[in-house]
Amino acid sequence: MYAVNGGNILTNKSHINQFTKYLKSNNKSKETIQSYTRTIKQFHNIINKKPEDINKKDIERYKYWANEIKHYDRNSLTPKYIAIKSYLEFLEYSDKEIKSFKLNPPRKEVKPKIPLTREEVKEIFDAAEENLRDYAILKTLYYSTIRSRELCNLNISDVDFQRQKIRTISKGHHYDERNIHPDALKAIGHYLNLRPQAKKDHEHAIFLNSKGERIGRTFLHNMIKQYTTKAKITKRVYPHLFRTSSITHMHNAGASIPDIMAQSRHRSVDTLLKHYINPSEEHNREIYLKTLSFNTNNDEQPQKTIKRKQPKQDREDNPSTIEQILATQLANGTITPEIYLEAVNKLKKEHENMSVPIYG
Repeated sequence: MYAVNGGNILTNKSHINQFTKYLKSNNKSKETIQSYTRTIKQFHNIINKKPEDINKKDIERYKYWANEIKHYDRNSLTPKYIAIKSYLEFLEYSDKEIKSFKLNPPRKEVKPKIPLTREEVKEIFDAAEENLRDYAILKTLYYSTIRSRELCNLNISDVDFQRQKIRTISKGHHYDERNIHPDALKAIGHYLNLRPQAKKDHEHAIFLNSKGERIGRTFLHNMIKQYTTKAKITKRVYPHLFRTSSITHMHNAGASIPDIMAQSRHRSVDTLLKHYINPSEEHNREIYLKTLSFNTNNDEQPQKTIKRKQPKQDREDNPSTIEQILATQLANGTITPEIYLEAVNKLKKEHENMSVPIYG
């Protein structure tokens, strides 16, 4: 068991470093390691015990604090419980002991995601248009369907302007390639032309913050909130909502599920349908009427007005009709009396040889 050799767990960097190495050896991402470490520090701050002395009552104490005092929702509790379970495994508690602590996370609560409309996406784009970096970030988020973590980790070499492709590191720590719209590529290109100098170890990052460092997820959340407010959009907007919105817009426009999965890089149809496909009520009604009408030609198509061919004397090339037009123009002051008389006389001369009188 990994014990702390003197000192408080909160100040014992050696113990925390050991836990970090353990998480890395289990292929945890940088963001996951940071999250788990924060949770374990929080956990020890509540129980105030050495790791080897942790028991069931300590777990219950933390659970009570998280539920009844902090009122964390289910989605927040899940990663915290998993972090503590990983920590107990790191401390080499047996599986039987860990199970007795009842650390099975509660069922994750799936909150409904209300996607942005196309008009709202455009309004956010317009709000950020004067800032080349932010404008490029927003368009990359929407057009590529990538996650916020993937966007923050983007390097310049990950964008293929010629093939119109973008490469990302997915959840499984392997590379994915997907399409990127020319509109987003244009915005990225304009930003890169004026991109500030990067700090050491941040040279490859596409998007840099004001310090010349790779942007993070906190920056991304704050930036999106800024332009959402500027665009006067009242719904809650966050980075992942752009992914949900673009997938929904693809579906509403008629893209097939395989086509959407190829772009979004989803590997589960169930996940895609349950959490991302959010067609609007108008779209649902349109599909409903289209698929349940017996006669689509008669029931759905508006009645076409049959235009009868006008006889020649009623058409605009009839001399009397032309004279009426000229008279109207004269009355409105569009033409002078001289021009009116000249046009009428010319019209009479062109038809003076006709057997049928032109004017009554």
